[in-house]
Amino acid sequence: EATRAEPGVSPPCLCLWRRRRRRDSQCAALGARGSESMGCPAAMEELVTAMQHPETGIKMGTQRFVVAPIPHLMTGHDIFEWLLQNLGTSEAESFHLGDLIIKYGYIYPLKDPKSLVLRTDDSPYRFQTPYFWTSRKWPATDLDYAIYLAKKNIKKQGNLADYEKTCYNLLHTRINHAWDFVVMQASEQLRAAKQRKRSDRIVLDCQEQAYWLVNRPPPGALNIMDSGPHRNNIQARIKLEE
Repeated sequence: EATRAEPGVSPPCLCLWRRRRRRDSQCAALGARGSESMGCPAAMEELVTAMQHPETGIKMGTQRFVVAPIPHLMTGHDIFEWLLQNLGTSEAESFHLGDLIIKYGYIYPLKDPKSLVLRTDDSPYRFQTPYFWTSRKWPATDLDYAIYLAKKNIKKQGNLADYEKTCYNLLHTRINHAWDFVVMQASEQLRAAKQRKRSDRIVLDCQEQAYWLVNRPPPGALNIMDSGPHRNNIQARIKLEE
């Protein structure tokens, strides 16, 4: 028998979230059991995949941003409305879930890339490339972070944020034996970036920044990787009628 879509819920999204609901009790019982908590990010990634469905997902387009046209953009209002209309959640729940997806780095802002929050206006957002997804679990090493900060330091001629300067100096001391390699890699990546279109450079900068804001958050910011989705109890906030 064919799956019948509920009002406001497309069949692909409905199937994903019905499977996810069957895992609710498992996710709720995870507590602090280490790598098992990846089950909840995986469920979130199913939703993000549904949001990108070419027919039933969020409608995206090309907009001029700064001085270059950026493809595959959507607005914060688009994100909020899609969740509200397709998941049958309240406005507060839809906003919470959209904000959580951004805080986990699955969607990143372009207008204010240092702030991983949902603004339900015409602020532009973009889906993060799966390479930087939480479930990929490629290690956020000191060496990788040092190369990222070295690139920013070269581009901004030393004008880093205070916490980034502190991290840069600490890493310079901690891995001083490898610092020539850090600078070489940073310089090489910057040279390669110059060969890309300006729009691609803007996108890549935002992608990297979002990844490091999630994995190396500024002092005082919520460390989403430590709190874990089960502690935010997103499972209890999504209710779909079957």
